[in-house]
Amino acid sequence: MTEKSAEKPNTAPEKTRKRIKEKLDPKYLKISIYAVIAVAAAFSLCLILLRAQPFFAAAWNIIKTVLTPVIIGAVICYLLTPITDHLMRLLTGKGKETKPWVRLLAVILTILLILAVVAGLIFLLSLFVYRGIRAISMEELRHLISAAKNELAAFYKGIQDAISGLELPAGKLENILSDVIESVGTWISDIVSGLPKAAATTLFATVFSIYFLLDGKRVGDYLRHAFSVLCRESTVQKTKQLAQDADRVFSGYLRGRILDSVILGTVLAAAYRIADVPYAFIVGILTGVVNLIPYVGYVIGYVILLLAYLVGGTFPQVWIGIIILTVVQTVDAYVICPKLMNRSVLIHPLLVIVALIAGGAVGGVVGMLIAIPAVALLKLRFDRFLERKEKMKAEAAVPAETHEAEKAKEP
Repeated sequence: MTEKSAEKPNTAPEKTRKRIKEKLDPKYLKISIYAVIAVAAAFSLCLILLRAQPFFAAAWNIIKTVLTPVIIGAVICYLLTPITDHLMRLLTGKGKETKPWVRLLAVILTILLILAVVAGLIFLLSLFVYRGIRAISMEELRHLISAAKNELAAFYKGIQDAISGLELPAGKLENILSDVIESVGTWISDIVSGLPKAAATTLFATVFSIYFLLDGKRVGDYLRHAFSVLCRESTVQKTKQLAQDADRVFSGYLRGRILDSVILGTVLAAAYRIADVPYAFIVGILTGVVNLIPYVGYVIGYVILLLAYLVGGTFPQVWIGIIILTVVQTVDAYVICPKLMNRSVLIHPLLVIVALIAGGAVGGVVGMLIAIPAVALLKLRFDRFLERKEKMKAEAAVPAETHEAEKAKEP
């Protein structure tokens, strides 16, 4: 009796464990354990991120400070590489071996060429402003200052009338004015304090661009080799296709846009000179430069032309310049520009407007320049995705049609 009673308590738990083990599915048990571990890991990660927010903010600030000049330098190198390669071909000669010093000389000539272009644009702008100031007589200048003073007085009186109509307490009015003055002071202080950082970023971006121009090919080969070793072949091929599409779209747009602006500025300068437009050469070149800004550059071109006629004192003849600018811009928009642009950047005008608005909101003028090729790249990748899907459907439909044909032949 004692032996049987001693065995009973031991056998009952074993039977219970067996029943539970039989009812449990090992597959779902493993999934549940993984889910619990994932939730616990995610919760722990959220706690770490919340606690370490100052650390990550500081780390991100350091990474952004380092990466900004690197990215800007890479973009500058990407734009200047065709010029450097062309100069290398001119210095080497056809069919001759490239000497080690040729690339260094080509990079130096490229930098000197860009500096000459920038210095020329600054000189033209300064000359335009200087001639405009000289064209205004002292009597006109006094009249202009007096008119501006009267306008400011009227504006100030209007503000006072508007404030007095609101019937605000004196203390509240002082608070509003102090807030406005503080906001303006903060804005000016931010601009002044940001100048050294902008100068340092420009300097380092220039250094990185020169380095990439000199040794970018070797760096690119090393990165491609490392990527091919670390990743699968399918990933390497997809990344390679993406890089080729991006180069095709961005080079077709940005480089084509620059060449289009050069042609437009040259043609306008010559046409303005023939039509005796004031400051013809300066106005034509500046119009070509602002043409780099999509769509907005066309409007700025008319503003520059109107200012030239106002400063030159021949405003009644402004219709001649407007006709020339309209004709040249129309020919450029419908004939020259489509020939220079790669076909991959031809997207619907409505999508172009949306891209310009979004790019301007995110990155200002630079964002507007990049927005259109970025949207064109997304459209190109989406078109490739559709082509793959159509191909897969066509391949899947062939065996089904073959099976139906064989089935129809059976008696």
